[in-house]
Amino acid sequence: MRLDGIKITENLYKYSKRLVETRPYSPKGELRYVSESQFLSPGLIKSMSKEDAKDFIYNNSIKTFSMFNQKVKMKINGQNVVGEWLEGGGSKCAYRVKLNGEEVCVLLPHNNWSEVMNEPQNTLALKKLGLVTNDYCKIIPVEADGQMIPALISKPYDRHSFKIFDKKNPNDDLSKYFDLTKVTEDNIEAIFSPLVKDVKTLIDNRVRILPDSFNLALKDGQLRLYLNDLPYNRLFAGADISDKKIPYLNQSLSAFVSAINDFKIKDYPFVYSLSTSRGKNDLLPKLEEIYRKIS
Repeated sequence: MRLDGIKITENLYKYSKRLVETRPYSPKGELRYVSESQFLSPGLIKSMSKEDAKDFIYNNSIKTFSMFNQKVKMKINGQNVVGEWLEGGGSKCAYRVKLNGEEVCVLLPHNNWSEVMNEPQNTLALKKLGLVTNDYCKIIPVEADGQMIPALISKPYDRHSFKIFDKKNPNDDLSKYFDLTKVTEDNIEAIFSPLVKDVKTLIDNRVRILPDSFNLALKDGQLRLYLNDLPYNRLFAGADISDKKIPYLNQSLSAFVSAINDFKIKDYPFVYSLSTSRGKNDLLPKLEEIYRKIS
């Protein structure tokens, strides 16, 4: 079957005919993981299931995007929009799009796109554990540069009610929002306990993720893990993963240090010591002690 000269599967054809909804989309059951104000505009878009998206990818050749595609013409929900390049590289490229008067982030394929289709369910699964993730993440059908693609839609980092610091793409500085002079050896437990509790939640629930997924959030005045880039077919491991405690604590420290500008970090001697290998090794036993206290 073809739509506007594009070969698509029966499933995507079905979805493409229903792009314009007359009422906001609501997840079935109890899984309301964003507020009304957060999903009003994106919620007008009919989302796709992971299975339908993967089926489409399997049966069609998917165009990939890169930093050379600084602007991409898209058609979403019957609207013609232009996506402005944000960042990208590994598996996906992010574009800022104004849709229904709201700025959203549309993620288009760069590599291993079928695996990326796991991210919405993984994002929701971690949110249900009380961990900090993107406010919303859905698969939607998007026509990009004339090709129909199952894409992801999420909330741009700077549109959240809390601050996000991505260690792979630093575009902000923690020192603007958090008093780093308070980070002393005496205050380690008070400051890092929320971060360590997030690590414990991952370990207790046997969540197996890679270093790329670890970033930092400043939420309600506390340092928290921000978990993103979750393209895992199997997020929850069947076996015990207590051996991941030290690697996860290390990645949390790395996310913290990476959230501070390389030039400004030298203004805070104790924090600067954390950016050295020796400093991290000295701090780890203290974080392990916090872990033991909350266990």
